[in-house]
Order: sequence, then structure tokens, then C-alpha cells
Amino acid sequence: MVKREFTPYHLAMPRLTKFATALLLFALIAAPTPTSAGDAGKGSASRFTEAELEVLEKAQKFERELVRVVEKVRPASVSIENWQKVGGVIRPRGQGSGVIISGKGYILTNQHVVQGAVEIWVSLYDHRRFKARLVGNDPRGDVALLKISGSRFKYKDPRRGRPDRLSAGEWVIATGNPFGLAGDGEPVVTFGVVSGLERILPGQFFYGDAIQHDAKINPGNSGGPLWDTNGNLLGINGKIATNNASGGGPSSSGAGYTIPIDQIRNFLDAMLAGRPVRHGDEILGIEQVKTHYDRDGTANGARVEKVRDASPAALARSGGVRVGDVVVKVVVNGKPYTIRTMTDFITRISPLAEGSRLSLVVVRGRKRVSIGNIVLEVKKEKKGRGKR
Repeated sequence: MVKREFTPYHLAMPRLTKFATALLLFALIAAPTPTSAGDAGKGSASRFTEAELEVLEKAQKFERELVRVVEKVRPASVSIENWQKVGGVIRPRGQGSGVIISGKGYILTNQHVVQGAVEIWVSLYDHRRFKARLVGNDPRGDVALLKISGSRFKYKDPRRGRPDRLSAGEWVIATGNPFGLAGDGEPVVTFGVVSGLERILPGQFFYGDAIQHDAKINPGNSGGPLWDTNGNLLGINGKIATNNASGGGPSSSGAGYTIPIDQIRNFLDAMLAGRPVRHGDEILGIEQVKTHYDRDGTANGARVEKVRDASPAALARSGGVRVGDVVVKVVVNGKPYTIRTMTDFITRISPLAEGSRLSLVVVRGRKRVSIGNIVLEVKKEKKGRGKR
């Protein structure tokens, strides 16, 4: 039996030209049978029909467009080295990837890429090399924000991508530093399709709303960017499902996971300020939920199993959220989301930052109860005067 596990690693995919070749072959197979240029009995070479030529032209146009997008986004991708002190000597102990998100030199990567680092070094597409400092991080969400000092940085605006509008089957592009192959700063380019959305991956680094795609993820790609085919930043790559079937250590199994930029930007202000980052589900206080099923087996909400005392959920209106309540709707910034499963609930709450406001609709017994104006804030403990 093959053991499967989730491992935080760095992304990579097949070379663009190989995919283009496969695409062209597919086009040929899908097209009508070629007509003969002469008498088939004489062994004459075949020619393409107009229909086949049209298919081939579309495939080649698609390839050219992908090349153009790759040229546009590659300069924003960086390679990262994690240097640690070993035996009194500072030396490289790990490598990863990152993406420039500001002309001022701010870079996003994974927390696990820089964890334990004494020094962090960054290599750019133009072969320049900088020592970076850690500005802020989201340890639970596996995100870190770095800063390098310099000029002429090419970057992508992190607000441009729309992971919430993705659909399974859409093409995506990854750039990064698999196996240290981009140590000079020129990222390796790979791509695939979106396999699934709103994936929840537990563990030391909790992914509550991950994008799953079939881009190959290998050591060195963690923290690198995932792009849509318009060159917009969708998020940063972090985990893969591995099986160790080859016996050579963890490698891609075709199931990669990306932290969406929509979630990251919710915590960007806190990271810029160096403040601790806490996710919505940590603050809210609903500590355990399960999918609730109707008698006919239909999933119809998230049943609350545990509520933390004195939390925003416990202190909310209508007597607060109670054990046994079934959450059927979450309203965030005026936008309602239907909750049918435990996954629905976590993916709506986890990406929310401290200070967010939300409302819940729960089924309590036979009644629907609205619990409004819940503020995700951490109450500061009052210092006592002590005994006199």
C-alpha cells in the first residue's frame, strides 16, 4: 500500500515546448483524416486539409500567447536561499522560490522556505543578488513577507488575480526554482490545469482554501507564484501530495496546492506592520464543526461541536453560537454564502483577517436564527491590580 502525505515543497512543471508538441499531436488526432496529395497506391506524401490547418494554426497561436505571458511574468519570480548556522558556520540549508509584489522590493514566499534562517538571500531574473530581511509572516498560513533594498524591480500587483473566479480545467502557469535549477535567478516555467478549489489541508501549516492543480511540484518551488493565462498572480505554491513511489524521496504526484492571493492580501497589512497574524477561524471561537446531513443523506450545513468561552462566537447576539447549532449561511461584507458542508464553513471563515465583520444564519432546533454583527477581534486581557 502506497503511503500518501502532504509535504510543503516547491513547484515545477513540464517544459512549455513539450506541452506545445503534445497539443499539436492532439490537434492532429482530433482533426479529420488527411487527404492524399496523389495516388495513395504510389506512396505519395499526405497533406493537411483546410480543417486540419485551421486546428494547427489555433494550437500554434495558443503556444505563442503562452510564450508571451511567460516572458511577462518570469521577471517577477525569484529564487531564495535559506542560510542557517551549523557548527558555528553560516551556510545554505534550504532553497525555495518567491514573487515580487511591489516595486519597493517586497517579496512573498512560504513560511517553511525561510523558517530557521539566519540569513536569507534572493536571486533575481536579471542575475542580481540581494540579502533580504523578514518583514512579517503568517506562520499558520505558511506565508512570509520579505524585503530587499534596490531599484528597478519588475513585479505583479497582487490584487489583480481573481482566484475566486477560477474553475476546474482552467490553465495555470507556475514559475520557480525546482531542485535549485533556477539558482541564477532565471525561473523554470511549468504549467497545467486547475484540478479543484477550496481544498483544506491540515498540519503545521494550515491551508484552509487552497487551489489544487496538476502542475508538478518539487523541492525548490515552494513560495513561487502561480499565474493565470493573462499573467495575473493567483497565489503562491506550497504543498504537494507525495507517495514516495519512486524510492527517491518526495516528488510530484500531480496534486499541487496554492495559497490564493485573495487570502494572502487579507493579512498583508498585518505582515507589513510586523503584527501577529491570526486567521478568522482561530478568532471566531467555533473550534469544531461537522457536516450536518438531513434524513435523506443530503449535506445541509455545518453543525457546531465546540465553542470557545468568551469568544466572538460565544458573545454574539441571540445568545451567541451554541453547540448543536447548524450554520447554513455566512455573510461577509454583505455577500451571503450558503454553507452545506464543514468545508464550506472553513473556507469562508479561515481567510478572514482580524477586524472583519460577519453574520451567521443557524438552524437551532426548528428555528432559523440570525446572529449578526460578529467582529473578529481578540479581546485583550485586563491586567489585575494584584493583592495588596
